[in-house]
Parts: sequence; structure tokens; C-alpha cells
Amino acid sequence: MLPVTGRAGLSRARLRPLLIQVAVALCAAAFVLFLAGNAAVNMARLNIKTGFAFLPMIAALAGMAQVSNRVLLPRLGPKVIVPTGLLMNAAALYLLHRVGLHSSYASHVLPYLLLLGLGFGLSLAPSFSTGTLGLKPGDAGVGSATLNTSQQVGGSIGTALLNTLAAGAVTAYLTGRAITPANLQAAALHSYTTSFVYSALIFVVAAAVAGLVLPKGNMRALSAPPPDAT
Repeated sequence: MLPVTGRAGLSRARLRPLLIQVAVALCAAAFVLFLAGNAAVNMARLNIKTGFAFLPMIAALAGMAQVSNRVLLPRLGPKVIVPTGLLMNAAALYLLHRVGLHSSYASHVLPYLLLLGLGFGLSLAPSFSTGTLGLKPGDAGVGSATLNTSQQVGGSIGTALLNTLAAGAVTAYLTGRAITPANLQAAALHSYTTSFVYSALIFVVAAAVAGLVLPKGNMRALSAPPPDAT
């Protein structure tokens, strides 16, 4: 990977969006796994398929990605909008951890899915655009592939890490309790909410890091060649 990144001109400034992509994917993959598997469906007792339950989040993500890349990023730059999106993700996941076994999808899940979609749209697309900014046409594919790889790595790490934390939460919850269907269901719920809290904390840390390491200025300023460029 090092020769590839070197060929694509991935300096420290270009590696920073890679770190953001890893952090976002780290939480996103595990979040989708938990929410799709049982959290939204079992906790909210949905009568629709999980895929349809996720459609509002996908729509919010797609719409905000267009707005952030076409309007916000050129004017404000990544240093403002990427941390904002990450903090929105953190807030949504923290609020999701309060969902109970008998919560309603419309009132306790859907608003936070929409907030997550908006947050992902503000963070993923701009960090991707920043990571490929200024690449030569011949290296654009390599740079994009490197960013995609960082997402896959983050998703793999996140799934393993948060699954481990969730399993530990189940064990801790059942310690000293009778193994009954009600307790098993409550333990599963506890594992999901625990993973949401840890994901929220990771997003907060990622937002702080993004605010510190992402370059200042709008895209016009960032795409300008350095003064000593030939």
C-alpha cells in the first residue's frame, strides 16, 4: 500500500481524509449490522422489512451528499463540515441507545436515522472529495481505490471491535440473572445500546481529530498549487 500511496502523491495532508474515512466506516459498518440485524426491528417491533426501514436514512445521505459536495464544501471547506457531520452522527447514535423494547419506529428510530443520514452525507462525501483533491488524472483511480480500501479496513475493524463489545455487554448483563426469554431479550437490547454508545464516542473523537488535522479554507484555496510549485 505504501508504494501505491506514494505514487498517488498521498502526503500527510492527503492521508488525513483517509483517517476520517477509517473512523466513519469503523462505526458505520457495525451500526448497520446491529440495527439491521435486530436493533431497529426487534426493539421497535417493525412490521416492515428492514431494508425499507433504512430507506429514509439512505435518502437523507444521498441528498446531503449532493448538497455538501456541490454547495457547502466549495464554500466552507472540509474543516467545517466534516466535523459537523461526525458530531451529528455521534448525537444520533447516542440518542439511539435510549431505544427500548417497546419503542415506536416513527418516534424513536426514524428521526435518528434521518440525522445519521445527514451526518454521513456531511462527512463521507466531503472527506472523499478532499482525499482525491489535486490528484493527477493518471493517479485518480489509485487515490480513489486507496480511499475505498480505507473504508473497507475501517468497516472490518469496527465490526470486529463492536461485536466484541456487544458480546461482553450480553455476558455482563446476564451475570447473576436467570436465563429466561425476557432476560435474553433485554440482554440483546443492552448489547445494541452499548455498541451505539461506543460508536458515538468514536465519532466524537473522530470529529475532534478532523477539526485539528483537516486543512483550512474552501476548495478553491485548497486546490491552488503551492507557492513553490513549478
